[in-house]
Amino acid sequence: MTALSLPDELVRVVSGVPGVITVYPAKAALPSLIENTVAAATGKDAPAPIALDDRNGRLTIDVTIGITDGASAAQTCRQVYEAVAAHLSAHTVQASRIRVLVANIETAAR
Repeated sequence: MTALSLPDELVRVVSGVPGVITVYPAKAALPSLIENTVAAATGKDAPAPIALDDRNGRLTIDVTIGITDGASAAQTCRQVYEAVAAHLSAHTVQASRIRVLVANIETAAR
């Protein structure tokens, strides 16, 4: 792994997928708000928006993205899934589930 944490690396990977314009917090709004508020109050870094859970030795990853209106939601989700899986595989990490959700489709300025 690089100096970045795995969630930070995955944000970079997901952000590089064509059509992805935003990576949103994958956790529910209230826990995400609390974590970000505590981070701001204590001067610590806010948690990365990609949620990783490693319970019972089974890694699960949740990614929530915003895409451009010219991108296919299904195709972009597949590309995000493939990019995350390839990144994990390159580091000999395997996830039991990678969930990709499109939360917003943003209209490009015309």
